[in-house]
Amino acid sequence: MGRPAKHFRDSTGKEIHGLALRSDGRFYAIRARNKTFGKDPIQAIRKFRQWEAKQGKLTAQLVDSEPWDLPEDAGPRLREWKDNLPNGNDIIHSLPTDMLWEYFAAQLHERPQWVADRTGIEQIGYLSELKPPPPSLKVEKIAELYGDKINCGDKEKRRSLSAWNEFIKIMRKQDSIKTLADIQSWHVEAYHSWVHSQFGTVWTAKTIKRRFGNIRGQLRYALKRCADRDQVRRVLDLTAFFEAPKDHNGTNPQPISVDDFSKLLEASRQTPTVDGDLWYCLLLMSLNFCFYPIDLAGLKPEHIDLKNGTMVYRRKKTGVMRVGVFWARTLKALKTYQAKHPHALDTIFGNYNRGKYSSLA
Repeated sequence: MGRPAKHFRDSTGKEIHGLALRSDGRFYAIRARNKTFGKDPIQAIRKFRQWEAKQGKLTAQLVDSEPWDLPEDAGPRLREWKDNLPNGNDIIHSLPTDMLWEYFAAQLHERPQWVADRTGIEQIGYLSELKPPPPSLKVEKIAELYGDKINCGDKEKRRSLSAWNEFIKIMRKQDSIKTLADIQSWHVEAYHSWVHSQFGTVWTAKTIKRRFGNIRGQLRYALKRCADRDQVRRVLDLTAFFEAPKDHNGTNPQPISVDDFSKLLEASRQTPTVDGDLWYCLLLMSLNFCFYPIDLAGLKPEHIDLKNGTMVYRRKKTGVMRVGVFWARTLKALKTYQAKHPHALDTIFGNYNRGKYSSLA
């Protein structure tokens, strides 16, 4: 009958019962010699285990010289099976496939290389080199990072902080949220629905758009400043659908009439103080260049060419370049104001206390 087949041993020296190696380098099943599994040992073990599973059972080699302590999370069926095993050296026991994989799953926590050798799945052995993920960023940290932004005014910081705190408050009504990892799509959707419910009664479409922009802006800024970029990017992606409602009613600005504006100009000219010259010039320049008050407050002498009657000014908020030509009476009003009320400020307009003009900003 010849010599009995010699069971193959894996890289750790453990015997793979039922698997043998031919003289031509091919692995085969001892109880089905025509069944081969190739020449690669790791792949051969894996294919052999899969083939055994299809036969209705897997074998587990349990010897007295090997530790056989079940972990705490092992299932009750596996515990009962183990308790009924007879003692002895080199005893081969068979058990159902699901029970053996249940044992392997429990062993993954303690000795992944051991499981890799016995399952023939080499990648499992690499689990021992994995490091636990770093703790996720606390949600309050996003606002703190934005608060440290250098080129950001106090007003914008307060507005952004309020929007972020409100974002977290509404989501926490759904679940306990402490870190970015806790934020899920349904939390963000709940906030989005709540914001839209305020439309028309509490907030305008513009306010909602600004609020959404504040939240996404803080997340984009955090991408540059924090270590937990994956979670920040994930939450930013969750907010990608933020969209303010459409205001179909439109706006009704009720613009001032020419006669009323002329009356304002005339009233400002009749005031025999610095305020009269100031307001007359401000009203004309705001109309001449379509300036907001914040633009007038930031206007500096280098932005104005009095000789050629031109203005070139980059708006601080948007960075957009503004270019304009003075009307004759606007240029005259500015020259009159500067001649009567000189000051040493770096901006063109100053109030009666010689401070920067900011009452309308």
